[in-house]
Amino acid sequence: MKNPEISVILPFRNASSTIQRAIDSILNQTYKNFELILINDGSEDHPIDILSEYNDPRIKTIDLPTSGIVFSLNQGINISRGKYIARMDADDYAYPERLELQYKYLKENRKVGVVSGTVNYSGDRNKNLGYALYVD
Repeated sequence: MKNPEISVILPFRNASSTIQRAIDSILNQTYKNFELILINDGSEDHPIDILSEYNDPRIKTIDLPTSGIVFSLNQGINISRGKYIARMDADDYAYPERLELQYKYLKENRKVGVVSGTVNYSGDRNKNLGYALYVD
């Protein structure tokens, strides 16, 4: 595989209920020149069972003892080969055009260093009110 333009960094811990949807949403992007770096931050819920279902050369997996999200992200960045870094959480879903639109915007706007997208919160607002208000 040629060097990817984008490295998608996806750390996770105990995310067996959501990781498959997150991975699938990245693998089904309209923009294809990326690598997906999955960082297992000491999961205890057997994510290997889910990850073993994927046979895609764009996927790299790192298994770490529980180290925290910042350490996990930095490990992913350290092995990334892409010119651009895209961040993804294990409970996120990326619309199919996410990488294409963000990549195109950055290429056309060379003075821009960071790009984000709209977030739709679909969690329990009562249980996570602070985060829901942040998304709002």
